[in-house]
Amino acid sequence: MAAISFGGLELQYASRRLQEDKDLVIAACQKDGRALEYCPPGPTRTELTSNRDFMLSVLGKHGGAMLRLVPEPLKKDRLLLLEALAHGMRFRLVPDIYKNDKSFLLKALSRNSRLYLDVCPLHKDEDMALAAVTAPDSSDEVHRRALQIAPQLKQNREVIMAIALRGDRDLLESLFNGGGAQQFLDDKTLMLAAINRDCRL
Repeated sequence: MAAISFGGLELQYASRRLQEDKDLVIAACQKDGRALEYCPPGPTRTELTSNRDFMLSVLGKHGGAMLRLVPEPLKKDRLLLLEALAHGMRFRLVPDIYKNDKSFLLKALSRNSRLYLDVCPLHKDEDMALAAVTAPDSSDEVHRRALQIAPQLKQNREVIMAIALRGDRDLLESLFNGGGAQQFLDDKTLMLAAINRDCRL
């Protein structure tokens, strides 16, 4: 317990008997969802992975990959899948029924914009690009890819605000200097956000 209090992954060094101790596994997973990996197959793991609320907690603590340990019906649970994708699960593991579900994909992108870089089919849709760019974790790489594929987004205030808040200074400067976002130069709120990010703007 003392070791786990410093990091859930310390469960890997426990004896098998302790790795099957439900209270220890729960404590480890509260620190790091990936600790569930070190609970061996058996009654304890089966009980815990069948508990939807417990798995939501595990997935939210860097344990997205742990969705593969749940029983089959839960592998298609929409909320669990979204939580797993937000915290490290690879898109290729998503069941086929969701891979073309636009509302599901938009929610996934709004929580993990990097999916936009990994999944080529998402690039075809302007709504997907918009969801990725405006996600709270969007990055310069996501911004540039989305604007390259959907240049019309340069006219979208929400997109330019996202770039002002989280994007690259050079990209923002190029957008303001003839790059398609000149109309926002008189938008005081947006310009304040840009200047707060980098006063050279």
